[in-house]
Amino acid sequence: MFRISRSEYRAVIKFLTLEKQPVNNIYEHLVNVYGDSAPSYSTVNRWDAELKTWPNIVKGGCIPEDWKSSVVLPIYRQKGDPMEC
Repeated sequence: MFRISRSEYRAVIKFLTLEKQPVNNIYEHLVNVYGDSAPSYSTVNRWDAELKTWPNIVKGGCIPEDWKSSVVLPIYRQKGDPMEC
C-alpha cells in the first residue's frame, strides 16, 4: 500500500459525499483501497459532516448554534508585533 496526503483523502471523501454515498460506504471504500493508511471512521465521519454543513452555511447564512458560542484566539506567527493581532 502507499500513503497519500490528507488533502488527497479529503478529495476522495468529498467526491464520494457528492455522489451521495453514506459514510459507512465511504469508510469501507477507503479501507479496501488504502488499508491501514486509511483515515479512521471518526475522521471520515467528521469530514463528511463538514462537507455537508459548509454549503448550507454559505447558501443560507445559517450558523449552527454551538458555533456561536465558540472562542476565536489569534495565533502569533512570529511576524510583527505580538500585541497587535
